Amino acid sequence: MILAYNLTLSSLATPLTRPLSFALSYASFNLAGAFADILVDKMRGSFEDLNIEHDFIGVKGVYTPMRQFMVSFACMCV
Repeated sequence: MILAYNLTLSSLATPLTRPLSFALSYASFNLAGAFADILVDKMRGSFEDLNIEHDFIGVKGVYTPMRQFMVSFACMCV
């Protein structure tokens, strides 16, 4: 996937703008990683584990804050 992205990026950029396009791409990946790190730290500090004892549509167990986020995001996408 990354190889296809890099090939597409290099084919769409001119030789003059290619270094700038790769630099902006690299910076955006780093910025996204920094935001994700901040978000995960905030979630771990403010949410508690959710223990579901009963069988709710086949879902039961302990939901950590990260698992709660993934489930809620998956439900929003459906």
